[in-house]
Amino acid sequence: MEERFAFLTEWYDPSAALLRRYQLLYYPKDGSVEMFDVKNQRTFLRRTKYDDLHPEDLFVGNRVIVFSRQLNLIDYGDQYTANKLGSRKERTLAMIKPDAVTKVGSIIQMVYDAGLIVTKAKMTKLPGKQAADFYIEHQSKSFFNNLVQFVSSGPIIVMELMGDEAVSAWRKVLGPTDSGVARKDAPSSLRAQFGTDGTKNAGHGSDSLASAARELEFFFPSTAGHGPTNTAKYQDSTCCIIKPHAVSDSEKQKLCAVGLWTVMAKTKELTEDLRLRIVAAHKSGKGYKTISKCFEVPVATVQSIIKKYMTFRTMKNLRGRGPKPKVTPVLARRIVREVKKNPRITTKAILMNLGSAGGNISRQTVQRTLHTAGFHGHRPRRTPLLQIRHTKARLAIANAHLDKEEDFWSSVLWSDETKIELSGHNDVAFIWCKKGEAFNPKNTIPTVKHGGGNLFWGCFSAGVPGNLITVNGTMKKEQYIKILNNIRQSAEKLSLGHQWTFQNDNDPKHTAKVVKKCHQYCVTSGPAALTGKILSSITEAGFEISALQMFNMDRANAEEFLEVYKGVVTEYTYKRHLSTTSNSQTPNSTMAKTKELSKDTRNKIVDLHQAGKTESAIGKQLGVKKSTVGAIIRKWKTYKTTDNLPRSGAPRKISPRGVKMITRTVSKNPRITRGDLVNDLQRAGTKVTKATISNALRRQGLKSCSARRVPLLKPVHVRARLKFAREHLDDPEEDWENVIWSDETKIELFGKNSTCRVWRRKNAELHPKNTIPTVKHGGGNIMLWGCFSAKGPGRLIRVKERMNGAMYREILSKNLLPSARALKMKRGWVFQHDNDPKHTTRATKEWLRKKHFKVLEWPSQSPDLNPIENLWMELKIRVAQRQPQNIIALEEICMEEWAKLPATSMVAELCSGPCMALEIHSAGAPKKFREFCGPADPEIARHLRPTTLRALYGKNKVQNAVHCTDLPEDGLLEVQYFFKILDG
Repeated sequence: MEERFAFLTEWYDPSAALLRRYQLLYYPKDGSVEMFDVKNQRTFLRRTKYDDLHPEDLFVGNRVIVFSRQLNLIDYGDQYTANKLGSRKERTLAMIKPDAVTKVGSIIQMVYDAGLIVTKAKMTKLPGKQAADFYIEHQSKSFFNNLVQFVSSGPIIVMELMGDEAVSAWRKVLGPTDSGVARKDAPSSLRAQFGTDGTKNAGHGSDSLASAARELEFFFPSTAGHGPTNTAKYQDSTCCIIKPHAVSDSEKQKLCAVGLWTVMAKTKELTEDLRLRIVAAHKSGKGYKTISKCFEVPVATVQSIIKKYMTFRTMKNLRGRGPKPKVTPVLARRIVREVKKNPRITTKAILMNLGSAGGNISRQTVQRTLHTAGFHGHRPRRTPLLQIRHTKARLAIANAHLDKEEDFWSSVLWSDETKIELSGHNDVAFIWCKKGEAFNPKNTIPTVKHGGGNLFWGCFSAGVPGNLITVNGTMKKEQYIKILNNIRQSAEKLSLGHQWTFQNDNDPKHTAKVVKKCHQYCVTSGPAALTGKILSSITEAGFEISALQMFNMDRANAEEFLEVYKGVVTEYTYKRHLSTTSNSQTPNSTMAKTKELSKDTRNKIVDLHQAGKTESAIGKQLGVKKSTVGAIIRKWKTYKTTDNLPRSGAPRKISPRGVKMITRTVSKNPRITRGDLVNDLQRAGTKVTKATISNALRRQGLKSCSARRVPLLKPVHVRARLKFAREHLDDPEEDWENVIWSDETKIELFGKNSTCRVWRRKNAELHPKNTIPTVKHGGGNIMLWGCFSAKGPGRLIRVKERMNGAMYREILSKNLLPSARALKMKRGWVFQHDNDPKHTTRATKEWLRKKHFKVLEWPSQSPDLNPIENLWMELKIRVAQRQPQNIIALEEICMEEWAKLPATSMVAELCSGPCMALEIHSAGAPKKFREFCGPADPEIARHLRPTTLRALYGKNKVQNAVHCTDLPEDGLLEVQYFFKILDG
């Protein structure tokens, strides 16, 4: 006889809103299924092959899908199936009753100690009707009413537990139903430790697999709906996420120890109107208890309100004194001293330096202390690296030219060279883009190695540009001499006269002897001799010169002269004249707004109206216009209030059509500036500011962002990348974990890797401590080769000479295989490198083939696809924070920081297993809970606050046990995400 397994199943029919029962028969020989309708006693599905159902899915409590129907396996269909599959994993419901909710951490620990795991959990509060529906099978028993009343009296926690024989295992953890009996027979059970009697017995567990299926469906429905609602309050709370590595070691019971309840109930604040009514009742002679019953308010609250009124004569909330400052004046002075010594110190380092003297303060507290003292975080200014001789020379030139007149500086011809890159850092920095569109081709800056640009020489004087010359190749002194021939031409073009000065820096090619001679000739042979020739020509032509005077004419005088000479008025002057005239002739049309009536006056109007007086009589009595009285009475009749209603606000400056126009413009050209958009709208007849443009675009989801720099891709590169992506689209995660990634990078001593922020006061940006010294070409650099895999970083090697194919093969021979062994790579691991010419030479390819290394085929122009780029960025940031002073120190620091790089990331940690989200609710919850969690780095936490959660249970900065937010508003957003969006 052919083997088969039978199960009793339930399916929710959404069209009829009914639970229908079927018998499911599974034939393991060919994987076919058959279904029988229990109610109608007929075959529902004939035996049909179904490949998506597997034997390992068949156990009571599980849910399976058969031809688009989700079936709950609630019981075994026969004894053979029960004997054969009864030892498989089961699911059951565990409920923590109101009297034991505060012990949830200890109870979950008991669950894991019993070999069970929590797969679902929720805190909820059952109304009386839902509690009665849940315990419907006990309706005829004497304890039913007491049980329903107790379960609905406060919050409960329900969990889905899974494990071998989960039903019996959980009931064993619970112990006997009566807590008194449990303390005798099973003293270590849950009910013995936390229960009181037969009703208040701390927990509940399903008594059979069928009951487990029904009860799990009640709290965690598989169909429409989300079961009973959670108890999140969404106010005065923050969010906590227990990370996967710490879920099994949940420390939620410690939250209660510091006054933090998981969603602790808070009474709703009484309205001002109700408080006034309580005071009025007290004045009429009523007692506290009578008022309490009348308004359904606790007696203590009534007493507090009346006492407050008798003392302060107000019902409004008084201003609190706030918490006591955590930073003493002595500690504040010490923090400021730390910053003055080293402006580049981080708040994390300040906390480390303070040690135990810092007490229980956070990084935000340190920031606020520094802000109070006038220190703010800024990006340091980049200035030239000055040695003592440079400082003396700069001081000497400043003293020599201290008394020079403005005319002298106007006659100086300034010159220099610069490199403008085709696809580099000169491109526009900010674009308008929506969330998630950072890598849209319109929103990126294509980059190539070395920028792909040209070198230019140029000069200018007093704000007017001279000639601009393109320098082909590398500039040498011979080429610079040719460029100097443009000096005289530029001086003539700028009309500098005959006493002008030429400036260039001390670049070696500028200070060569040959260049100096040429420079002297070019500058001294100016156009001064032409004056005599012109005068001679005039007199020789028979003209008489009756007057002569030499003077300097500034730009304003020259423009005025040209206007008078031409007999015209410029457009600017004409517009200015019109605006002045119109302003002088336009009367003041702003209508004065009458003073708003007080709330007491408006209430008096309503009282007089209710007393039967007419609008005219009320107006005369109170000195208010009749129309105003009528408006207030109509408002009261409509809205039952005299308070100011929410107003629509001022009309938008930009019409919907104008918003569409600028949105369309930005979509076509994301790099357009706000000034251009202001001009576009002005031409259309709408005058707005740049801030208005920003607000309008933000409402459309467009924000100003830094353009992402991406490789410059040609069609051939795009096709190659697309082919690569399709070939590896379905590769499992294990394949990528078996890849060793490699690349080279350059790290500069004084480059853009340097520290990014300093603490400084206003107008102190150029203080030497607050600047980053820069020299040409970064002040020296080192080239590094490194590799890594999913298991961590491999070797890091400094390349001391110019790398070629032979050197690259030598690096691989000495470092690739040892790295693979150190990382414990599996057999058949794959090596990745890019298509640099030295990587793709015939000799290198042949060497890799002989060594039997598998090489990952890599598309050209794809450095952004290599995950090692993220590692390089992390390394450069860490090195910059150490501030090396020379090349030797730079190499040592690189090696030290490379060894410290973590192998995992926060995202990988959060995705590695189940997380548990909690809403922590209490007065000042965000601040309290941050202090309870401790610093994000467990090492620092163990040093400063050894009793915090992260100090006790964290492993590293990523696996630090719990997540909590820094700002209260962020905590509320996370609470809403987990308890509104995810929970429906």
